[in-house]
Amino acid sequence: MERFRPLLLSLCRGQPEREDLFQEAVCQLLELVRDYDPSLGVYFGHYLKTKLSWRLRNYRRAARRITRAELPWPEDDDPSWVTLATDSDHLALRLALRQLSARQQLVVLRSYWEDQHAGPIARELGISARAVRALRQRAERRLAALLAPERQREAS
Repeated sequence: MERFRPLLLSLCRGQPEREDLFQEAVCQLLELVRDYDPSLGVYFGHYLKTKLSWRLRNYRRAARRITRAELPWPEDDDPSWVTLATDSDHLALRLALRQLSARQQLVVLRSYWEDQHAGPIARELGISARAVRALRQRAERRLAALLAPERQREAS
């Protein structure tokens, strides 16, 4: 186990959830040792590094996925949302927000309702700050398009 510790640490380096990832790497290492078949003629170190990097990549990818159920939507009896829901503009906004992708919803909520910058949101989602800004821009354009008919109705 100690022999492969440097490999495990190098695969976890630079990750925001480094401790969790290291724990997962240790578990995966034990599984890979059990599953290794020397009769296939593959060097164990190469087998371990390749399989472990793919398994950890899949683990990180699965950890980044955010489903709609996990989004931080306030409860309907939350006073701030009750106030918003009484105004037709805000009700339209709330309905339009629900038409965005899960990631776009999260970025808009964190950016505008919780005043978070791109950095903390990026760390939470496991993406770059630039990707967060791009998500926010796409969400803003989509919201503008969704809310344009509502504004036209009010103008007439």
